[in-house]
Amino acid sequence: MGCKLCYSVCPQKCIDISKIPVEIDQNHCLHCGRCVETCPAQAIMKRGQ
Repeated sequence: MGCKLCYSVCPQKCIDISKIPVEIDQNHCLHCGRCVETCPAQAIMKRGQ
């Protein structure tokens, strides 16, 4: 989709939106879930879901 909402809500800015699909830097991610909740396309999921 490329809307970048996930990046805009990420407090760590650890989402690389230049790649398709986007990549999340797990070393910096707080696992807060804001990107998951914000994505209108439901393209981001927590592991195990």
